[in-house]
Amino acid sequence: MTQASNISCRRRETIRGVVVPEQWDDQFRVTEVHIACEGEREVRVENLDRFPVLLSLSQTEAVFTGSVLRSDMGESIIVESFTPLGGA
Repeated sequence: MTQASNISCRRRETIRGVVVPEQWDDQFRVTEVHIACEGEREVRVENLDRFPVLLSLSQTEAVFTGSVLRSDMGESIIVESFTPLGGA
């Protein structure tokens, strides 16, 4: 039995949600974020190295486009682009 059976393929999606801190370092700097979407959907951002500005956009609503992966561990996204919404 392989782990691949627990993972679905990546799909390109556009999602809308709020950037939420998920993990901090020992100096309380945000190191990981997820996107909180409607319906209690949480999508972890995998490629913060490409979009480090997301670490400082806590509680900002935005539209994200990227490749979403669903697995037994939840959902994650490799962000291709994002656009903040509202007065930000």
